[in-house]
Amino acid sequence: MKRGLFTIIGAAVGAVGTVALAPMALTMAGFTSAGIAAGSMAASMMSSAAIANGGGVAAGSLVALLQSAGAAGLSAGAAAVVASVGAAAGAVVGGAADLLSRSKSPSEVMKRRKTMKIRKMMAMKRRNMMKRSNIMIRKKMMKSIVVSAVVNKIITKMHKKYHKNATLKIFNALNP
Repeated sequence: MKRGLFTIIGAAVGAVGTVALAPMALTMAGFTSAGIAAGSMAASMMSSAAIANGGGVAAGSLVALLQSAGAAGLSAGAAAVVASVGAAAGAVVGGAADLLSRSKSPSEVMKRRKTMKIRKMMAMKRRNMMKRSNIMIRKKMMKSIVVSAVVNKIITKMHKKYHKNATLKIFNALNP
């Protein structure tokens, strides 16, 4: 699905749904076409507003607006406000659904973990191979150092022996 599609759908459904369900919600709260229902939430709101205003409900107050909407239905302006609030709420819910739809499924997570595990194992094998080859190179270098040391000793001994013999021959030749 395209990114943000659930958000758009949520906003549209929220706007239409709140406009369609607002009259039912007003009636359930007690704001009916015949007036405020006794013992309802609307009645307690009206009582509180009347006490706060010194005995009457002020024109333009929330209780007056809700009673008007319950009796005559939503005006165009009220419908627009209700639709905006519903769209915002729907967009929030749709956005959450968008986020959840983009999250990885457990099988994808396991597949990624397995891939990462294989990559780590391969890297470890490469490191071990490098260590082994470095060790082999060191061993060969040590062997060549030992061999060259032995060869140097032999050459030094031969040189001393030859030099000694050559010196004796010259000495003997000069002193008959």
